[in-house]
Amino acid sequence: MLAVKGILARPRQYLLCITGVFLGVLSLTLILSVSNGFERGLVNSILETSGHITLSSPRHIIPQWKQITEDLKKKTEITALCPSIIGQAIVEHGKAFSGVNIKGVSLKEEDGISRMASKMTSGIFDFYSSNEALMGSNLAGQLGLSVGDSFKLLCPDGDSYEMYLQGTFEMGVSHYDVQTIIIPLRMAQRFFGFGQGISHIFVTIKDPLKAESVAKGLYDDSGLNSVSWLTSNKVLLSALSMEKRVMFLVLLLSLVVAGFGISNVLTMVVYERYRDIGIMRAIGISRGHIMLIFLYQGFFVGVAGVILGFLGAYVVGLGLDIWAVPIPGNIYYVDKIPVDFKISDFVAVGVIATFVATFAGLFPARKAVSVRPWEAIRYYQ
Repeated sequence: MLAVKGILARPRQYLLCITGVFLGVLSLTLILSVSNGFERGLVNSILETSGHITLSSPRHIIPQWKQITEDLKKKTEITALCPSIIGQAIVEHGKAFSGVNIKGVSLKEEDGISRMASKMTSGIFDFYSSNEALMGSNLAGQLGLSVGDSFKLLCPDGDSYEMYLQGTFEMGVSHYDVQTIIIPLRMAQRFFGFGQGISHIFVTIKDPLKAESVAKGLYDDSGLNSVSWLTSNKVLLSALSMEKRVMFLVLLLSLVVAGFGISNVLTMVVYERYRDIGIMRAIGISRGHIMLIFLYQGFFVGVAGVILGFLGAYVVGLGLDIWAVPIPGNIYYVDKIPVDFKISDFVAVGVIATFVATFAGLFPARKAVSVRPWEAIRYYQ
């Protein structure tokens, strides 16, 4: 009761303290959520363009891939397979040319991995002949190609093949959309001289987080090099995790600054209420109860700031979802600022902010319990 009355007696001072906690919680929660959004966008782009596990041969060619894929399809944890040939070539159209990544696939199996059919921006998701191709919309724009136009593919041995653009796609991953051409698997076998073989098998499983253990099992069963998406992107994922921790620690300083503000206000209250504290001590109120008054005030300020900060972060995040803020798609894996709220972040920020605000009342509380009743009553009449 005394803690609440003390806050209501000085609304402006405590409102400034609550505002400090509010701004700290708002910025910390929002930045963590945006960081989660970027991480989610990166992971989704990785999984959509390369699957969960990649199988390859130490000899760079998998000749008996049909038997291997039939055996893999029997495994219950596997949801999709896509035998592929991955290579590089040069595409030429008129006076424009560019180095590209070639991916030879069966479109039906590719769609099981990347859901590319839903990402088509023009043309159709089908091959009627071996000299048809799909390419990223950004690449087609750079080369000045439209659906139905012809272009040349220059393969590594110097031969060239005339191809026709069947359609364009937009996966939302800038480097993929500007560098990738999809061609029929049989054309890629001829293009790269693989005969009846392939170079890679892309696999998706039910739980992407179990990719490491599944990849080990696939290696034991097939003898092929088996690399999960967690391993192939380990450095990038570690960098994102480290960046998130650094941002958390930096923004945590704003809560510490707010804590100093709370401590200063409560210290001034001690001096202003020196005589009142002395009287309370004289009538028998214990040191512990007086200390709790100031700790409660810090706690109440922290809780109010946390609640307002969470509400503010949610409103801003909702606004970013409704009114998207565009960012350069050729730099990031997403084309707008993403927001991904996680309960764990809210709990961590709320606990830390409340603790800092409560702890900020400790020094003024210790100052208050050191008041000697007779001195307070004698000198502060």
